[in-house]
Amino acid sequence: MEKIEIIEKPDNITWEEVTNVIHDGYTKRLKENLFYAAVNQTKETTEQRALNGKCWLALKNNEIVGTITCNFYTQPIYLTSKGKKKWYIDDYYAHIQQFAVKEKYQGLGIGKKLRKTVEDYCKQKGIDSIIDDTSVEAKDLWKWYTKLKHEKVDYISWNNTNYYTVVRRQKINGKNINKLYRLTRYYISKISCIILYKKTGGKRFNGKKA
Repeated sequence: MEKIEIIEKPDNITWEEVTNVIHDGYTKRLKENLFYAAVNQTKETTEQRALNGKCWLALKNNEIVGTITCNFYTQPIYLTSKGKKKWYIDDYYAHIQQFAVKEKYQGLGIGKKLRKTVEDYCKQKGIDSIIDDTSVEAKDLWKWYTKLKHEKVDYISWNNTNYYTVVRRQKINGKNINKLYRLTRYYISKISCIILYKKTGGKRFNGKKA
Protein backbone atom coordinates (compact mmCIF):
# COMPACT_ATOMS: atom_id res chain seq x y z
CA MET A 1 0.00 0.00 0.00
CA GLU A 2 1.20 3.49 -0.80
CA LYS A 3 2.19 5.71 2.09
CA ILE A 4 -0.63 7.22 4.11
CA GLU A 5 -0.01 10.62 5.68
CA ILE A 6 -1.93 11.67 8.80
CA ILE A 7 -2.31 15.44 9.27
CA GLU A 8 -4.40 17.79 11.37
CA LYS A 9 -7.05 19.40 9.17
CA PRO A 10 -5.60 22.52 7.50
CA ASP A 11 -7.64 25.61 6.63
CA ASN A 12 -7.39 24.96 2.89
CA ILE A 13 -9.40 21.73 3.19
CA THR A 14 -13.08 22.54 3.61
CA TRP A 15 -15.56 20.98 6.02
CA GLU A 16 -17.58 19.98 2.99
CA GLU A 17 -14.67 17.83 1.79
CA VAL A 18 -14.39 16.22 5.21
CA THR A 19 -18.15 15.62 5.29
CA ASN A 20 -18.01 13.89 1.90
CA VAL A 21 -15.43 11.45 3.30
CA ILE A 22 -17.68 10.74 6.29
CA HIS A 23 -20.67 10.08 4.03
CA ASP A 24 -18.60 7.72 1.88
CA GLY A 25 -17.18 5.92 4.89
CA TYR A 26 -20.62 5.22 6.33
CA THR A 27 -22.02 3.78 3.09
CA LYS A 28 -21.49 0.28 4.47
CA ARG A 29 -23.61 1.07 7.54
CA LEU A 30 -26.40 2.40 5.36
CA LYS A 31 -26.32 -0.84 3.37
CA GLU A 32 -26.68 -2.66 6.69
CA ASN A 33 -29.79 -0.54 7.38
CA LEU A 34 -28.11 1.19 10.32
CA PHE A 35 -29.17 4.83 10.48
CA TYR A 36 -26.07 6.58 11.78
CA ALA A 37 -26.35 10.38 11.90
CA ALA A 38 -23.10 10.52 9.93
CA VAL A 39 -24.81 9.03 6.88
CA ASN A 40 -26.32 12.37 5.89
CA GLN A 41 -25.00 14.99 8.29
CA THR A 42 -24.35 18.50 7.00
CA LYS A 43 -20.99 20.22 6.70
CA GLU A 44 -22.15 22.58 9.46
CA THR A 45 -22.64 19.59 11.77
CA THR A 46 -19.20 18.26 10.89
CA GLU A 47 -17.59 21.58 11.79
CA GLN A 48 -19.64 22.00 14.97
CA ARG A 49 -18.63 18.57 16.25
CA ALA A 50 -14.96 19.48 15.94
CA LEU A 51 -15.14 22.79 17.82
CA ASN A 52 -14.00 21.37 21.18
CA GLY A 53 -11.19 19.27 19.78
CA LYS A 54 -9.19 18.29 16.74
CA CYS A 55 -9.88 16.78 13.34
CA TRP A 56 -7.23 14.63 11.66
CA LEU A 57 -7.18 13.50 8.04
CA ALA A 58 -5.59 10.55 6.27
CA LEU A 59 -4.14 11.48 2.88
CA LYS A 60 -3.12 9.18 0.04
CA ASN A 61 -1.53 11.03 -2.90
CA ASN A 62 -3.23 14.21 -1.60
CA GLU A 63 -6.64 12.49 -1.64
CA ILE A 64 -8.53 12.55 1.66
CA VAL A 65 -9.25 8.88 2.35
CA GLY A 66 -10.13 9.01 6.04
CA THR A 67 -10.87 11.27 8.99
CA ILE A 68 -11.32 11.23 12.74
CA THR A 69 -12.52 13.89 15.17
CA CYS A 70 -11.69 13.85 18.86
CA ASN A 71 -13.15 16.22 21.44
CA PHE A 72 -11.67 16.73 24.89
CA TYR A 73 -13.73 17.25 28.02
CA THR A 74 -13.36 18.00 31.71
CA GLN A 75 -17.15 18.00 32.05
CA PRO A 76 -19.20 14.91 31.19
CA ILE A 77 -21.37 14.64 28.11
CA TYR A 78 -22.53 11.19 29.19
CA LEU A 79 -25.01 11.63 32.05
CA THR A 80 -27.41 9.41 33.94
CA SER A 81 -31.15 10.01 33.70
CA LYS A 82 -30.78 12.11 36.87
CA GLY A 83 -28.14 14.32 35.28
CA LYS A 84 -25.18 12.85 37.16
CA LYS A 85 -21.82 11.86 35.69
CA LYS A 86 -21.62 8.27 34.45
CA TRP A 87 -19.49 6.03 36.65
CA TYR A 88 -16.85 5.36 33.97
CA ILE A 89 -16.18 9.00 33.03
CA ASP A 90 -12.74 10.32 34.06
CA ASP A 91 -11.88 13.89 35.03
CA TYR A 92 -10.23 14.53 31.65
CA TYR A 93 -11.25 12.37 28.73
CA ALA A 94 -11.45 12.29 24.95
CA HIS A 95 -14.49 11.41 22.88
CA ILE A 96 -14.10 10.05 19.36
CA GLN A 97 -16.59 11.09 16.67
CA GLN A 98 -16.78 11.30 12.89
CA PHE A 99 -14.40 8.38 12.41
CA ALA A 100 -14.55 7.23 8.79
CA VAL A 101 -12.47 5.75 6.00
CA LYS A 102 -13.67 5.83 2.40
CA GLU A 103 -15.33 2.55 1.53
CA LYS A 104 -12.83 1.47 -1.14
CA TYR A 105 -9.91 2.01 1.26
CA GLN A 106 -11.35 0.15 4.23
CA GLY A 107 -9.43 -2.85 5.54
CA LEU A 108 -6.03 -1.37 4.66
CA GLY A 109 -5.05 -0.19 8.14
CA ILE A 110 -5.93 3.46 7.59
CA GLY A 111 -8.42 3.53 10.46
CA LYS A 112 -5.81 2.05 12.77
CA LYS A 113 -3.34 4.82 11.82
CA LEU A 114 -5.95 7.49 12.54
CA ARG A 115 -6.87 5.87 15.82
CA LYS A 116 -3.19 5.58 16.84
CA THR A 117 -2.75 9.30 16.16
CA VAL A 118 -5.50 10.09 18.67
CA GLU A 119 -4.08 7.68 21.23
CA ASP A 120 -0.57 9.14 20.97
CA TYR A 121 -1.95 12.67 21.33
CA CYS A 122 -3.91 11.70 24.45
CA LYS A 123 -0.85 10.08 26.02
CA GLN A 124 1.21 13.21 25.43
CA LYS A 125 -1.47 15.53 26.84
CA GLY A 126 -2.12 13.52 29.99
CA ILE A 127 -5.70 12.65 29.04
CA ASP A 128 -7.19 9.95 31.27
CA SER A 129 -9.20 7.89 28.81
CA ILE A 130 -10.79 7.67 25.38
CA ILE A 131 -14.53 7.09 25.02
CA ASP A 132 -16.27 5.92 21.86
CA ASP A 133 -19.62 4.40 20.99
CA THR A 134 -21.08 2.46 18.08
CA SER A 135 -24.01 0.28 17.10
CA VAL A 136 -24.31 -3.09 18.79
CA GLU A 137 -25.11 -4.47 15.33
CA ALA A 138 -21.80 -3.36 13.76
CA LYS A 139 -20.03 -6.64 14.59
CA ASP A 140 -16.88 -5.84 12.62
CA LEU A 141 -16.37 -2.68 14.66
CA TRP A 142 -16.93 -4.62 17.87
CA LYS A 143 -14.04 -6.93 17.03
CA TRP A 144 -11.86 -4.05 15.89
CA TYR A 145 -12.30 -2.00 19.07
CA THR A 146 -11.74 -5.09 21.21
CA LYS A 147 -8.35 -5.57 19.54
CA LEU A 148 -7.55 -1.96 20.44
CA LYS A 149 -8.28 -2.75 24.12
CA HIS A 150 -11.46 -0.70 24.32
CA GLU A 151 -13.63 -2.11 27.10
CA LYS A 152 -17.43 -2.00 27.04
CA VAL A 153 -18.85 0.08 29.89
CA ASP A 154 -22.37 1.16 28.96
CA TYR A 155 -25.38 0.27 26.81
CA ILE A 156 -27.61 3.11 25.64
CA SER A 157 -30.24 4.12 23.11
CA TRP A 158 -29.85 7.41 21.25
CA ASN A 159 -32.77 9.29 19.76
CA ASN A 160 -33.12 9.25 15.96
CA THR A 161 -31.23 5.98 15.44
CA ASN A 162 -32.51 2.45 14.85
CA TYR A 163 -30.05 0.50 17.01
CA TYR A 164 -28.77 0.15 20.54
CA THR A 165 -25.33 1.58 21.20
CA VAL A 166 -22.39 0.18 23.13
CA VAL A 167 -20.09 2.68 24.84
CA ARG A 168 -16.45 1.71 25.28
CA ARG A 169 -13.57 3.11 27.30
CA GLN A 170 -9.85 2.84 26.72
CA LYS A 171 -7.63 3.71 29.66
CA ILE A 172 -4.79 6.06 28.74
CA ASN A 173 -3.46 7.82 31.87
CA GLY A 174 -6.52 7.32 34.04
CA LYS A 175 -7.78 4.88 36.64
CA ASN A 176 -7.94 1.12 36.27
CA ILE A 177 -11.40 -0.41 36.53
CA ASN A 178 -11.86 -3.88 38.00
CA LYS A 179 -13.07 -6.23 35.25
CA LEU A 180 -15.80 -7.91 37.30
CA TYR A 181 -17.12 -4.54 38.47
CA ARG A 182 -17.02 -3.15 34.92
CA LEU A 183 -18.85 -6.11 33.37
CA THR A 184 -21.45 -6.14 36.16
CA ARG A 185 -22.23 -2.45 35.58
CA TYR A 186 -22.25 -2.98 31.82
CA TYR A 187 -24.74 -5.87 31.85
CA ILE A 188 -27.00 -4.04 34.31
CA SER A 189 -27.07 -1.08 31.92
CA LYS A 190 -27.75 -3.39 28.98
CA ILE A 191 -30.69 -5.14 30.62
CA SER A 192 -32.13 -1.86 31.91
CA CYS A 193 -31.79 -0.15 28.55
CA ILE A 194 -33.50 -2.93 26.61
CA ILE A 195 -36.34 -3.11 29.13
CA LEU A 196 -36.92 0.64 29.33
CA TYR A 197 -36.04 1.96 25.86
CA LYS A 198 -36.70 1.16 22.23
CA LYS A 199 -33.89 1.10 19.70
CA THR A 200 -35.03 4.51 18.49
CA GLY A 201 -34.49 6.08 21.91
CA GLY A 202 -38.13 6.36 22.96
CA LYS A 203 -39.32 5.02 26.29
CA ARG A 204 -41.25 1.75 26.24
CA PHE A 205 -43.42 2.71 29.21
CA ASN A 206 -44.62 6.29 29.28
CA GLY A 207 -48.31 5.89 30.03
CA LYS A 208 -49.12 5.37 26.36
CA LYS A 209 -49.13 2.35 24.12
CA ALA A 210 -45.51 1.54 23.18
